Amino acid sequence: MSEPTLISRDALSGQKVALSVSESADLSRLGLTEQHCRLVVAEVGRAIMLAGGTVVYGGHLNPGGYTEILIEEAQRFSSGRSALEITLAESEYRKLTADELMTADRNLGDVGRLTLVSESRKTVPISRALDGSWSHAPGNALTAMREYVASGTTARLIVGGASRATSARNPAWSKKHV
Repeated sequence: MSEPTLISRDALSGQKVALSVSESADLSRLGLTEQHCRLVVAEVGRAIMLAGGTVVYGGHLNPGGYTEILIEEAQRFSSGRSALEITLAESEYRKLTADELMTADRNLGDVGRLTLVSESRKTVPISRALDGSWSHAPGNALTAMREYVASGTTARLIVGGASRATSARNPAWSKKHV
């Protein structure tokens, strides 16, 4: 089965689109399930990639999560280019070993890259990710990652979650979203 052409293959060429996804307590009230949210992530990721854009996703590397869905979409629809940037906050990458980080980066291959963002909002090479210490404040680390992502993307799409609370805590993230 071939994919329908919704927009031209280069409509988003050179553009980075941030995708923020989180579970929502409102899904069942709306007649939806977590599977619907997962389908939206796959379809939106695919559409961005097919249009030549890069999906920037700040998440984690836990099996079965949204990251896995986006990696599968990139492997199927990236046309051999880097179409996915997985961005990990310090609170997430510090849970992993250096080998796990290198393996995750290597597994992305040509379809994506792994970006590590420190609590000070700087990117960190995998080889130095676990050096030194950090404040162990996950909220600060996640805010730094969101600010980094917001500053380097053209648009942001939010799926699920509590957008009011997120906007109040992370004004940089909510400044410009689709």
